[in-house]
Amino acid sequence: MSECHIAELNVARLKHDIKDPCIADFVKNHTRVNAAVDRSEGFVWRLRDEAGSSVSMTAETEPMVIQNLSVWRGVSSLENFVFKTVHKRFHDRLAEWFEIMDRMHFVMWPVAVGHEPTLEGSPADAGPVQH
Repeated sequence: MSECHIAELNVARLKHDIKDPCIADFVKNHTRVNAAVDRSEGFVWRLRDEAGSSVSMTAETEPMVIQNLSVWRGVSSLENFVFKTVHKRFHDRLAEWFEIMDRMHFVMWPVAVGHEPTLEGSPADAGPVQH
């Protein structure tokens, strides 16, 4: 049986433009939260641009939609980060910055160790996983 990691993708639609003062706290603290991700036990990889963020990686057709894609050693590592680190303070405020999505916006799936998924292929891009 080969070891697997867990990939997660979550998608959110901003209530306001990324430069709007209404979401300034989200924007101002995004780097801080990303730094916490990078230090978290069980964190493996996250999608990021040259500036270290995935917020600017929006689809041209939906500029208000932001995506987060990461890989973790296991579900408990991801859960610990989301609910037991500085991230929780901002997670509790999601309704201030993001609309309620009318369709599924979060998915997790197993990926082979070392695999870095892409936005284009997400779960289908998981690569070969042997159990």
